[in-house]
Amino acid sequence: MAEVVTALVAGVVLGAWGSWLARRNEKKAATERLLVEALNDLVGGIADVAAKVPYAQARYASALARVGLHGSLGIVQAFRRHQDDATTITAEGRQLLVDAVQQARRELRQQHVADDALSVLLFGTGKPVSSDRTER
Repeated sequence: MAEVVTALVAGVVLGAWGSWLARRNEKKAATERLLVEALNDLVGGIADVAAKVPYAQARYASALARVGLHGSLGIVQAFRRHQDDATTITAEGRQLLVDAVQQARRELRQQHVADDALSVLLFGTGKPVSSDRTER
């Protein structure tokens, strides 16, 4: 009888733990999807602001707010630093954006991309932002 009770209790505990893990993983995946959407919108918003597309500033602000809502502390801090020189005209502003994108890539478990390669993708060809820095 004690073995049956032990087996039942173990089954309930394992079932509850498995359910908790599934909900936790589902929540984490949903948050990551929302972050990726916000990051995509943010990069698109930067391009739209540069192209002077109507209402681009509002879309950029919305995307930035969603990054603040769904991003980790590291991602939020990196994009906050970019806001100190929120431009892609200056080398400093570009580097701050590259740094923020690199932080997001690391946290999304993407392979490392050289700053110069990322700079060309974000800003087009021309003089690179800086030499590649592998450790930050």
